[in-house]
Amino acid sequence: MATAEQHQIFPHFFEGKLLQPRTTAVMLLTLSKIVGSRFYIPPNTLKKIVAARDPVITSGGDYLRFEGFSACCSAYARVDLNPDGFKGDFVTSGTTNVDFNQPMRAALAVIRDEDNLSLSVGTEKFSMKTENREVTERKVQLPLRWLKGFVEVQSYQSQME
Repeated sequence: MATAEQHQIFPHFFEGKLLQPRTTAVMLLTLSKIVGSRFYIPPNTLKKIVAARDPVITSGGDYLRFEGFSACCSAYARVDLNPDGFKGDFVTSGTTNVDFNQPMRAALAVIRDEDNLSLSVGTEKFSMKTENREVTERKVQLPLRWLKGFVEVQSYQSQME
């Protein structure tokens, strides 16, 4: 009940401004390129290639995490924004999977350090706003193979720490 009331009052997990907008934009654009790439094409699936650019965004624990897999699931990429990279409020923890379409990639490509870049991350959408432009991406369904991949990545990463 309290969560439902909080969602109505403030529909985002995180809302704030990036302190290094250009660097962050380049990292997010690179992540988008990786998750849209296919490094291996099995001969029997050549006709089924779909360029998915759907990073998962996690908000919580005083960080923002953008992560995803290449279209063939052979490469994993992650961008972690630590507290020294933004100024904002974590209303609650949460995760969403959004599609980085052409308008978002185009907006990321022109971000400069002098831009005042704000992000809003919510259950159903991710928004990026500057003085001149606002781009919003809606939530999309997370592929089952990505769920399996995240389990494998977590297993490997726990052994690295």
